[in-house]
Order: sequence, then C-alpha cells, then structure tokens
Amino acid sequence: MKYFADRFADGAARRSPFCLGLDPSEDALKLWGLPNSSDGLKKFAECYVEWSSDIVLIVKPQIAFFERFGSVGVAVLEEIIRELRRRNVLVLIDAKRGDIGTTMFGYAEAYFNDASPLRADALTANPFLGFDSLTPLFEKAASASGHVFLVVASSNEEAIRIQNARLDNGRRTYQHLGDEIVNYNARRFGAGAVGAVIGATRNDLDPRWLEDLGSTLLLMPGIGAQGASIERFAQHPNRRSFIPSSSRAIAQAGPDRIKFQASLRVAIDQAAKLWSD
Repeated sequence: MKYFADRFADGAARRSPFCLGLDPSEDALKLWGLPNSSDGLKKFAECYVEWSSDIVLIVKPQIAFFERFGSVGVAVLEEIIRELRRRNVLVLIDAKRGDIGTTMFGYAEAYFNDASPLRADALTANPFLGFDSLTPLFEKAASASGHVFLVVASSNEEAIRIQNARLDNGRRTYQHLGDEIVNYNARRFGAGAVGAVIGATRNDLDPRWLEDLGSTLLLMPGIGAQGASIERFAQHPNRRSFIPSSSRAIAQAGPDRIKFQASLRVAIDQAAKLWSD
C-alpha cells in the first residue's frame, strides 16, 4: 500500500497538486442561494463532488461547517467522504485536532481506521500541546497510508506572535516544529507521514528554513481570496512538495457549474506549474 506522499506525487504529476477547500459556511450557502440548513449543506457539498471529482486531486472539507448542524451535518460529511474516496479523490479533513493520551488514540481511530465512517486520507492537527502528544495519530496514519499535516505557520495575524516566538535555543517556534517533523519522518518513516500547514501568505518565513524542509509535504492555504499567488512559488527548489489550496475563491464562482469549473481549472492549471520542468 502506498504512502499518502506517494499517492500525492502520482496524482500531482498526472493532474495537479491543487487542493480544493470545501467550506460550506453560512456565507457560502447564502451566496449560492441555499438555505442555511443541513439540506443546503448537502446540496452544496454534493455539487462540489459532482463538479470537481473528475479533475481535482485533493478535497479538503472543513469539519466545523458540517459539525454546526450536529449529527445530521456529520452524516453529510461521512457521505461526502465515502463518495470522494470511491472516486479516487484524496480526502484531507481540516479539523486541527490536538490533545494527549487516549484522546489522541480516539482521534486516530476516528480518521484512520478503515471501519470508521470518517476514514480520511489525511488530517490537519494542532501541535501546541506538544509534538510527541500526537504520536498515536502519526503512527495510526502511517499504518493506514495516511498523512497528518501539523499547523506550523498559519496565515492568521493573531497566531504569528506565538509561531514566531524564540525558544531558548534561538530557534523560532515554527522553525522548531519544522525540525521536529523532518527528524520524525527521517527516524520513523522513510516516505514521511507528517507534513506541515504553511500559510501561503506568510512572506516573513526564513527561505532557508523552507528549503531545509526538503521533501516534507506542505499544505499551503490562502491562495486566491487571501491574496497569495501560486506564481511566487513556481521556482522554489521544494515546489513539488507544495500543496496549494483555495476554497473561497472557487466557491465564489458558484452556483453556476460552468463558472465554478472554469475557476477550478484555472487554479488547477496554475498549480500544475509547480510540477513543470
């Protein structure tokens, strides 16, 4: 069974490394003329599956927008996960889970156990309760050929003070987390089971550190509506490890199917440049 990193590389070479964010927020449903209800949620999500699954490699549902409708919303998410995976689309759940001990075992079972209706290919996680606290998640993901993306350098302004704080050894927090990921992957899994979430708008990050991350997969949200552009990464030496992601910029093209797919294809084609020679 191939690691997530290998499946990503195969798909990125054939299609594009682009990741489509699925964020059925109240504003998004309103924009599409849908009710802010579980029925509106279901219609929105089903359109995403039907309109994107033939051309996109990864879909990233934000779990909060499903959970806000309780068990009915989670049931919609379970249905969407099953259908996307049936169509060979990689599912990356954006949940930013983070805890300790047996709780992390619970999250690991929820997202990487084949018997779970929430079984995904990848999951975002929060490392700020300690890198080692996520070990159960890492190990379960690796055994299931999945991947965990840790929030390392997000684009929201209020997080930068924490992520850029200097530790006793002089390294910034985001640099330390990157070091932990690289070392863990090298020590435990040759193909890597842990990646990082790096906001595409973060122009302040040390470019040498980004290069030091090597083949670590980097989920890079913020393309489009948040102002980041894929072009600025096109010549980066690690560009084939980048996974550019956009959600609002694509959603704004709906609910017209033709406009939605046209906007999606532009993003897919732009991201494909990261894999061009």
